[in-house]
Amino acid sequence: MQKLLQQLMALAQFDAGKGIVMQEPVDLQQLVEGCIQQIKPFAEEEGVAISQELGHAESIGDADRLSQVVTNLLANAVAYSNERGEIDVSLRSEDGSVFVEISDNGIGMAEEDVPHIFERFYRADKSRSGEGDHSGLGLPICKEIVEANRGDIAVESTLGEGAKFTVRLPS
Repeated sequence: MQKLLQQLMALAQFDAGKGIVMQEPVDLQQLVEGCIQQIKPFAEEEGVAISQELGHAESIGDADRLSQVVTNLLANAVAYSNERGEIDVSLRSEDGSVFVEISDNGIGMAEEDVPHIFERFYRADKSRSGEGDHSGLGLPICKEIVEANRGDIAVESTLGEGAKFTVRLPS
């Protein structure tokens, strides 16, 4: 219940235009490495391997909120992975943008769920809800954070084959 209340408060802050506090230079390579280290024990406990290919990249934004996005995407990738799952994390700069990609070979999403995954309270069917307390607010919060940092977030997924989330931020 406490997690749900925190998520609702975060969304209310974004709705009121108060969701992003800082706009400062962010070393995204360091940020993503820190998020991976934070999630690694959870991944190892679940038998999920994380590989990374992180180039140097910087953006202007709210480092704490961007860490929240990367950590949430990594935690979801672990939670929805199959046994002996694999998560690939990449960071690259290209044409004035920075791209953080997190892909997994987990259970994926049905084609009809993909367009709705960033909607508040939306959850795919119960068969893919996994264990834990998924409220349907984590990805909408990620979307709000990324957009408040002048970026966008997208997902590609195939049921039974995994998902790839791409966060694009200005460099």
